[in-house]
Amino acid sequence: MPIRAINIAHSVAGSSAFTDAATVYDCAADSNAGCLVELIGANLDDILGASPRSVRHGTYDVIAVQSCKTEGAYTAYLTGSVVIGGTRYYTKPASGLSPTGPAEALAITYQGCSRNLPIVGGGFSVADSVSGALTLRLYVDTRDIAWGTPSLGASSGAWFPGGCTPVYTGGAFVCTGYPDVVGTLGSAAPTVERYRVNGGATFGFLFDGLSGQPLGGYSRPYFAEDQPDNTGITAASPFRTVNSMGTGVLSVEGYGSGAVGQGSFFTTTSFQRATHSGTYTTSDTPTPRPYSAVRLP
Repeated sequence: MPIRAINIAHSVAGSSAFTDAATVYDCAADSNAGCLVELIGANLDDILGASPRSVRHGTYDVIAVQSCKTEGAYTAYLTGSVVIGGTRYYTKPASGLSPTGPAEALAITYQGCSRNLPIVGGGFSVADSVSGALTLRLYVDTRDIAWGTPSLGASSGAWFPGGCTPVYTGGAFVCTGYPDVVGTLGSAAPTVERYRVNGGATFGFLFDGLSGQPLGGYSRPYFAEDQPDNTGITAASPFRTVNSMGTGVLSVEGYGSGAVGQGSFFTTTSFQRATHSGTYTTSDTPTPRPYSAVRLP
Protein backbone atom coordinates (compact mmCIF):
# COMPACT_ATOMS: atom_id res chain seq x y z
CA MET A 1 0.00 0.00 0.00
CA PRO A 2 1.17 3.60 -0.45
CA ILE A 3 2.36 5.59 2.56
CA ARG A 4 2.70 9.17 1.42
CA ALA A 5 3.44 10.78 4.78
CA ILE A 6 3.58 10.15 8.52
CA ASN A 7 3.00 12.95 11.01
CA ILE A 8 2.79 13.22 14.76
CA ALA A 9 0.29 15.83 15.88
CA HIS A 10 -2.01 17.19 18.57
CA SER A 11 -5.60 16.03 18.10
CA VAL A 12 -8.68 18.24 18.17
CA ALA A 13 -11.26 16.78 20.57
CA GLY A 14 -14.43 15.47 18.92
CA SER A 15 -13.11 15.55 15.37
CA SER A 16 -10.58 13.96 13.02
CA ALA A 17 -8.65 17.24 12.71
CA PHE A 18 -5.29 17.89 14.30
CA THR A 19 -2.90 20.79 14.92
CA ASP A 20 0.83 21.28 15.46
CA ALA A 21 1.69 18.53 12.99
CA ALA A 22 5.33 17.53 12.72
CA THR A 23 6.40 15.49 9.70
CA VAL A 24 8.24 12.29 10.54
CA TYR A 25 8.19 10.90 6.99
CA ASP A 26 7.36 12.50 3.66
CA CYS A 27 7.61 10.26 0.58
CA ALA A 28 9.78 12.05 -1.98
CA ALA A 29 7.94 10.58 -4.97
CA ASP A 30 4.64 12.06 -3.73
CA SER A 31 2.55 9.63 -5.81
CA ASN A 32 0.61 6.40 -5.27
CA ALA A 33 2.95 4.35 -7.48
CA GLY A 34 6.11 5.92 -6.11
CA CYS A 35 5.25 5.50 -2.42
CA LEU A 36 4.23 1.83 -2.26
CA VAL A 37 5.37 -0.05 0.85
CA GLU A 38 5.42 -3.86 1.22
CA LEU A 39 3.41 -4.82 4.33
CA ILE A 40 3.92 -8.59 4.31
CA GLY A 41 7.10 -10.62 4.15
CA ALA A 42 10.45 -11.23 5.77
CA ASN A 43 12.13 -8.10 4.42
CA LEU A 44 9.82 -5.22 5.19
CA ASP A 45 10.71 -1.71 4.10
CA ASP A 46 12.26 0.77 6.49
CA ILE A 47 10.65 3.82 4.94
CA LEU A 48 12.27 6.12 7.48
CA GLY A 49 15.70 4.94 6.41
CA ALA A 50 16.70 4.46 10.07
CA SER A 51 17.50 8.18 10.16
CA PRO A 52 16.38 10.45 13.01
CA ARG A 53 13.99 13.35 12.45
CA SER A 54 13.78 16.41 14.66
CA VAL A 55 10.43 17.94 15.64
CA ARG A 56 9.59 21.30 17.13
CA HIS A 57 8.41 21.96 20.66
CA GLY A 58 4.82 20.93 21.37
CA THR A 59 2.44 18.28 22.65
CA TYR A 60 1.78 15.25 20.44
CA ASP A 61 -0.92 12.64 21.05
CA VAL A 62 -1.68 11.06 17.63
CA ILE A 63 0.22 9.50 14.75
CA ALA A 64 -1.33 10.33 11.36
CA VAL A 65 -0.53 7.81 8.60
CA GLN A 66 -1.41 9.27 5.19
CA SER A 67 -1.97 7.04 2.13
CA CYS A 68 -3.14 9.75 -0.25
CA LYS A 69 -3.63 13.50 -0.36
CA THR A 70 -6.07 15.57 -2.38
CA GLU A 71 -7.05 12.54 -4.48
CA GLY A 72 -9.32 11.26 -1.68
CA ALA A 73 -8.55 7.60 -2.49
CA TYR A 74 -5.56 5.31 -2.92
CA THR A 75 -4.70 2.05 -4.67
CA ALA A 76 -3.07 -0.92 -2.95
CA TYR A 77 -2.05 -4.25 -4.48
CA LEU A 78 -2.77 -7.81 -3.40
CA THR A 79 -0.98 -10.96 -4.58
CA GLY A 80 -2.22 -14.36 -3.40
CA SER A 81 -4.33 -17.43 -3.94
CA VAL A 82 -7.39 -19.13 -2.45
CA VAL A 83 -8.77 -22.67 -2.61
CA ILE A 84 -12.51 -22.86 -3.38
CA GLY A 85 -14.31 -26.10 -4.15
CA GLY A 86 -11.00 -27.94 -4.27
CA THR A 87 -9.58 -25.64 -6.96
CA ARG A 88 -6.84 -23.12 -6.28
CA TYR A 89 -7.47 -19.69 -7.79
CA TYR A 90 -4.81 -17.03 -8.29
CA THR A 91 -5.11 -13.24 -8.29
CA LYS A 92 -4.96 -11.76 -11.79
CA PRO A 93 -5.15 -8.05 -12.74
CA ALA A 94 -7.38 -8.74 -15.78
CA SER A 95 -9.88 -11.19 -14.32
CA GLY A 96 -9.86 -10.98 -10.52
CA LEU A 97 -9.31 -14.72 -9.97
CA SER A 98 -8.12 -17.43 -12.32
CA PRO A 99 -7.36 -21.17 -11.91
CA THR A 100 -4.16 -20.55 -13.89
CA GLY A 101 -1.10 -19.51 -11.88
CA PRO A 102 1.07 -17.82 -10.93
CA ALA A 103 -0.55 -15.13 -8.78
CA GLU A 104 -0.09 -11.56 -10.01
CA ALA A 105 -0.56 -8.23 -8.26
CA LEU A 106 -4.18 -7.08 -8.30
CA ALA A 107 -5.12 -3.41 -7.84
CA ILE A 108 -7.78 -2.49 -5.26
CA THR A 109 -8.94 1.07 -4.56
CA TYR A 110 -9.79 2.39 -1.08
CA GLN A 111 -11.56 5.60 -0.08
CA GLY A 112 -10.10 7.90 2.54
CA CYS A 113 -6.58 9.16 2.98
CA SER A 114 -5.55 9.29 6.62
CA ARG A 115 -6.09 7.78 10.06
CA ASN A 116 -5.26 9.38 13.39
CA LEU A 117 -3.75 6.72 15.66
CA PRO A 118 -3.65 7.56 19.38
CA ILE A 119 -0.30 7.55 21.14
CA VAL A 120 -0.55 5.36 24.23
CA GLY A 121 -0.48 7.17 27.56
CA GLY A 122 -1.97 10.39 26.24
CA GLY A 123 1.04 11.31 24.14
CA PHE A 124 4.18 13.20 25.01
CA SER A 125 5.59 16.72 25.10
CA VAL A 126 8.75 18.08 23.52
CA ALA A 127 9.83 20.89 25.81
CA ASP A 128 13.37 21.68 24.64
CA SER A 129 16.14 20.57 22.32
CA VAL A 130 17.32 17.81 24.66
CA SER A 131 13.98 16.12 25.31
CA GLY A 132 15.45 12.86 24.05
CA ALA A 133 14.87 10.36 21.28
CA LEU A 134 11.75 8.28 20.66
CA THR A 135 11.39 5.30 18.33
CA LEU A 136 8.34 5.13 16.05
CA ARG A 137 7.24 1.72 14.74
CA LEU A 138 4.31 0.78 12.50
CA TYR A 139 2.44 -2.54 12.55
CA VAL A 140 -0.27 -4.24 10.51
CA ASP A 141 -2.22 -7.43 11.25
CA THR A 142 -3.31 -9.34 8.15
CA ARG A 143 -5.61 -11.96 9.73
CA ASP A 144 -8.62 -12.57 7.44
CA ILE A 145 -7.73 -9.47 5.45
CA ALA A 146 -8.77 -10.86 2.02
CA TRP A 147 -11.43 -13.07 0.46
CA GLY A 148 -12.53 -13.99 -3.03
CA THR A 149 -15.07 -15.96 -5.03
CA PRO A 150 -15.17 -17.17 -8.64
CA SER A 151 -18.86 -16.25 -8.93
CA LEU A 152 -20.83 -13.16 -7.89
CA GLY A 153 -23.81 -15.27 -6.84
CA ALA A 154 -21.73 -17.71 -4.79
CA SER A 155 -21.22 -15.46 -1.75
CA SER A 156 -24.06 -13.22 -0.65
CA GLY A 157 -22.79 -9.94 0.72
CA ALA A 158 -19.15 -10.60 -0.15
CA TRP A 159 -18.85 -7.72 -2.62
CA PHE A 160 -19.23 -4.07 -1.74
CA PRO A 161 -18.24 -0.82 -3.51
CA GLY A 162 -15.03 -0.11 -1.58
CA GLY A 163 -12.09 -2.49 -1.19
CA CYS A 164 -13.17 -4.91 -3.95
CA THR A 165 -12.18 -5.45 -7.56
CA PRO A 166 -14.87 -4.88 -10.18
CA VAL A 167 -17.03 -7.89 -10.96
CA TYR A 168 -15.51 -9.23 -14.15
CA THR A 169 -17.25 -11.06 -17.00
CA GLY A 170 -16.83 -14.41 -15.30
CA GLY A 171 -18.18 -13.07 -12.02
CA ALA A 172 -14.93 -13.53 -10.07
CA PHE A 173 -13.79 -10.86 -7.66
CA VAL A 174 -11.42 -10.26 -4.75
CA CYS A 175 -11.93 -7.99 -1.74
CA THR A 176 -9.87 -6.96 1.25
CA GLY A 177 -10.46 -5.25 4.53
CA TYR A 178 -8.60 -2.00 5.02
CA PRO A 179 -4.84 -2.66 5.33
CA ASP A 180 -4.89 -0.61 8.50
CA VAL A 181 -1.56 0.38 10.06
CA VAL A 182 -1.14 1.21 13.73
CA GLY A 183 1.76 3.15 15.17
CA THR A 184 3.44 3.01 18.55
CA LEU A 185 6.43 4.56 20.25
CA GLY A 186 9.20 2.37 21.61
CA SER A 187 10.72 -0.95 20.66
CA ALA A 188 8.19 -3.35 22.25
CA ALA A 189 6.07 -5.16 19.66
CA PRO A 190 2.32 -4.93 20.26
CA THR A 191 0.23 -7.90 21.32
CA VAL A 192 -2.77 -8.89 19.18
CA GLU A 193 -6.14 -10.35 20.19
CA ARG A 194 -8.66 -11.59 17.61
CA TYR A 195 -12.33 -12.52 17.98
CA ARG A 196 -14.86 -14.20 15.68
CA VAL A 197 -18.07 -12.21 16.12
CA ASN A 198 -21.47 -13.69 15.21
CA GLY A 199 -19.62 -16.38 13.28
CA GLY A 200 -18.94 -14.12 10.30
CA ALA A 201 -16.78 -11.17 11.36
CA THR A 202 -13.23 -10.92 12.66
CA PHE A 203 -12.42 -8.23 15.22
CA GLY A 204 -8.74 -7.59 15.91
CA PHE A 205 -7.26 -5.43 18.67
CA LEU A 206 -3.63 -4.38 19.10
CA PHE A 207 -2.21 -3.47 22.49
CA ASP A 208 0.97 -1.72 23.54
CA GLY A 209 3.60 -4.33 24.35
CA LEU A 210 4.62 -2.67 27.63
CA SER A 211 1.60 -0.87 29.09
CA GLY A 212 -1.08 -3.15 27.62
CA GLN A 213 -3.13 -0.10 26.57
CA PRO A 214 -5.07 -0.43 23.27
CA LEU A 215 -3.44 0.99 20.15
CA GLY A 216 -6.42 0.41 17.86
CA GLY A 217 -8.32 -2.31 16.07
CA TYR A 218 -10.14 -3.44 12.96
CA SER A 219 -13.20 -5.34 11.79
CA ARG A 220 -13.23 -7.59 8.73
CA PRO A 221 -15.85 -9.88 7.20
CA TYR A 222 -15.12 -13.58 7.53
CA PHE A 223 -16.32 -16.03 4.89
CA ALA A 224 -16.10 -19.82 5.09
CA GLU A 225 -16.96 -22.02 2.14
CA ASP A 226 -20.53 -23.40 2.22
CA GLN A 227 -21.37 -21.37 5.34
CA PRO A 228 -24.15 -18.74 5.26
CA ASP A 229 -23.35 -15.08 5.92
CA ASN A 230 -25.77 -14.05 8.65
CA THR A 231 -23.67 -11.94 11.00
CA GLY A 232 -25.88 -8.86 10.84
CA ILE A 233 -22.70 -6.78 11.32
CA THR A 234 -21.15 -4.59 8.63
CA ALA A 235 -17.54 -5.45 9.45
CA ALA A 236 -15.46 -3.64 6.84
CA SER A 237 -13.33 -0.95 8.45
CA PRO A 238 -10.93 -0.07 11.25
CA PHE A 239 -12.42 0.90 14.59
CA ARG A 240 -12.72 4.61 15.22
CA THR A 241 -11.85 4.25 18.90
CA VAL A 242 -10.76 1.43 21.20
CA ASN A 243 -10.38 2.35 24.88
CA SER A 244 -9.78 0.43 28.07
CA MET A 245 -12.71 0.43 30.51
CA GLY A 246 -10.82 -1.42 33.21
CA THR A 247 -9.43 -4.91 33.57
CA GLY A 248 -10.47 -7.07 30.63
CA VAL A 249 -13.12 -4.70 29.20
CA LEU A 250 -12.98 -2.42 26.14
CA SER A 251 -15.07 0.41 24.80
CA VAL A 252 -15.30 -0.03 21.03
CA GLU A 253 -16.74 2.32 18.40
CA GLY A 254 -16.76 1.51 14.71
CA TYR A 255 -16.67 3.84 11.77
CA GLY A 256 -19.68 4.74 9.67
CA SER A 257 -20.93 7.52 7.47
CA GLY A 258 -20.74 10.35 10.00
CA ALA A 259 -18.43 12.17 12.36
CA VAL A 260 -17.28 10.96 15.75
CA GLY A 261 -20.29 9.55 17.58
CA GLN A 262 -22.26 9.23 14.34
CA GLY A 263 -22.54 6.57 11.67
CA SER A 264 -21.09 3.77 13.77
CA PHE A 265 -21.79 0.20 12.64
CA PHE A 266 -20.87 -1.23 16.06
CA THR A 267 -20.66 0.49 19.45
CA THR A 268 -20.32 -1.02 22.90
CA THR A 269 -18.69 -0.03 26.17
CA SER A 270 -18.47 -3.59 27.50
CA PHE A 271 -16.53 -5.71 25.01
CA GLN A 272 -14.85 -8.37 27.13
CA ARG A 273 -11.37 -9.64 26.31
CA ALA A 274 -12.54 -13.27 26.38
CA THR A 275 -15.18 -15.44 24.75
CA HIS A 276 -18.48 -13.80 25.70
CA SER A 277 -21.92 -12.59 24.66
CA GLY A 278 -23.08 -9.00 24.82
CA THR A 279 -25.05 -6.25 23.11
CA TYR A 280 -24.13 -3.44 20.75
CA THR A 281 -25.84 -0.50 19.08
CA THR A 282 -25.58 1.14 15.67
CA SER A 283 -26.37 4.65 14.53
CA ASP A 284 -29.36 3.29 12.59
CA THR A 285 -30.72 1.15 15.42
CA PRO A 286 -30.14 2.53 18.94
CA THR A 287 -31.98 -0.48 20.41
CA PRO A 288 -29.30 -2.93 21.70
CA ARG A 289 -28.64 -5.94 19.50
CA PRO A 290 -27.12 -9.20 20.73
CA TYR A 291 -23.74 -10.48 19.60
CA SER A 292 -21.43 -13.35 20.50
CA ALA A 293 -17.64 -13.23 20.36
CA VAL A 294 -15.25 -16.18 20.41
CA ARG A 295 -11.63 -15.42 21.18
CA LEU A 296 -9.38 -16.93 18.50
CA PRO A 297 -6.04 -18.63 19.16
